[in-house]
Amino acid sequence: MRIGDHIAYAGRHYVVRGVDPMGVPERRADLEDLETGETIRVPIAELLDVRDSSV
Repeated sequence: MRIGDHIAYAGRHYVVRGVDPMGVPERRADLEDLETGETIRVPIAELLDVRDSSV
């Protein structure tokens, strides 16, 4: 996952605006909703689970 990637999460479409560094426990990603512009922070583990289940 990289800054600028477009992803789907919880039924909405987001762009990745930031991620915690590798050394941070329980890393999170900053996601911007493409429709509303709202920014949320989500555990990266949840995003990886979503990606793995679609393969």
